Amino acid sequence: MNVIDKTSDKILKKLTGILLWNNHFYGICIAALSICSSLYLTGQLPSLTFLAMVYFGTVVYYTNAYFNENINEQNKDRAIWYQNHYAYLKIRQWVLFIIIIAILIFSLYQNPSLLTFNIISLGLLGFSFFLSYLYNFPEFQNNGLLKSSIIAFVWTIIGAYLPVYFNRSGEFENMNTIVTTLYCIQLFLFIFLLAVLFDIKDIKTDLSGNKKTLVLQIGLNNIMQFLVLPYIVTSMIIDYKLANSFSFTSIIWLLHCIFYLIVYLVSKKALTESKISRSILLVDGLMLIKATIGIIAWYIIH
Repeated sequence: MNVIDKTSDKILKKLTGILLWNNHFYGICIAALSICSSLYLTGQLPSLTFLAMVYFGTVVYYTNAYFNENINEQNKDRAIWYQNHYAYLKIRQWVLFIIIIAILIFSLYQNPSLLTFNIISLGLLGFSFFLSYLYNFPEFQNNGLLKSSIIAFVWTIIGAYLPVYFNRSGEFENMNTIVTTLYCIQLFLFIFLLAVLFDIKDIKTDLSGNKKTLVLQIGLNNIMQFLVLPYIVTSMIIDYKLANSFSFTSIIWLLHCIFYLIVYLVSKKALTESKISRSILLVDGLMLIKATIGIIAWYIIH
């Protein structure tokens, strides 16, 4: 390996640590989804304080989840990085936690109505936190259906419902329940698909560990037929139901079709991917693509 190759490899590892292992990538993803959801469901951008809170909250949650990760062939790069940066990450966790609390207190001070919970909001938020806690138990992580459902539900609440809740304008009280429900169902199905595709990289480890992931239950060769294509068809049906409410035009339909084509192609590629860093960028990167296309489409409409 020459000097240039060594330098490039060092830079790549540094960027991977900063973006992926630090979990800033997931923070960017949840912020992008929140912006997209807020535009479609409230007609306005979420506040910077809200985006900062969900960004840092996501970074803290995923960092905590990977602290005691067992090293295997698929995750060894991340696990070793965590071991080497353990002291720094512990300090950062507390710093970010304090920042999140400060932001939350500031938000409540600026908008006291956030403390006025209705039964639906209280139930959704409470259940979401409860599921986030349960996700840390092996019994839930080893069950593919439960694992993917928990991930999809929590990300849907944070990425679609919370942006609406934190706006707390008159539009919140009068928002179209059917439209919001369909939007959330569509996002849930999307995140559920990503959670399943992300498990493909661990198929050998999961098989030897007797885990019941959906990849193993469905079969790798059946993922496209029984999961990806049904998602695309179902999501397009929901698009059709939402078309009038969101004033879809032909250019919007074209953008959505491009997105579904990307989902199909990425899913095919994910079937053969085993490296964790590439899986994060490839599979979870679809969240950024979905949010970006959605935001562009919204501004085209408006």
